[in-house]
Amino acid sequence: MFHSEALRFSFQALQANKFRAFLTALGLVIGNASVILVVTISLTSRDYILDQIQRIGSNMIYAQYQAGNNGAIAAPARRHHADPARPAAIASPMLGSYR
Repeated sequence: MFHSEALRFSFQALQANKFRAFLTALGLVIGNASVILVVTISLTSRDYILDQIQRIGSNMIYAQYQAGNNGAIAAPARRHHADPARPAAIASPMLGSYR
């Protein structure tokens, strides 16, 4: 009896507040779509970046961390050679050129 009464009250509330129910449903749809979009963009960009690094054919990656204004300490850059006999150059408009 309790479940049927609660269900009846909820349908009456939906009928009385149609616009509020529509806005709630719209908010749920937009919220779920935005979460799915952000996850998809991050996974796609990660795959794209890894693919670009593989296309370069480089066996050396140079990465540097620069601290922001939050008081973090800058870490020194580390160089990694996969094959010391064949270091390759990485050129990127964002990272500059490294040889």
